[in-house]
Amino acid sequence: MRSDARGGDGDAAGREGLATATLRAAWHLAVVGGPDTGWCLPLGPDATTIGRGGGTLTDPSVSRRHLQARTRRGGVQVRDAGSANGTRWRPPGRLRPARRLGRRWRTVPAGARLAVGASVLEVRPRPA
Repeated sequence: MRSDARGGDGDAAGREGLATATLRAAWHLAVVGGPDTGWCLPLGPDATTIGRGGGTLTDPSVSRRHLQARTRRGGVQVRDAGSANGTRWRPPGRLRPARRLGRRWRTVPAGARLAVGASVLEVRPRPA
């Protein structure tokens, strides 16, 4: 699921439903860089697969199954889903090079940035 702040993902009822899902979700991934900037991907306890497959991203440099994310114990866990070019992540405020994300689940803090293809996703909690 995605919420498109630009209003470009189908009929008005569908956009409203996705926006509502994003606001209800305790956590989401905000697309802060790349061709889909402005979209939000709500997260839940079941693994959400992020990629070109399933319509979550349109970035051609992202694999169809690039990344998986889920919520656990008040936080977010992520892992690479076998992408061709890998997924990198950087903790908030860190200037050092991004770390490669493996196939095992890794808990990441709010504000962490995930590089998938030419896109950058940021882990964010629900707005207060």
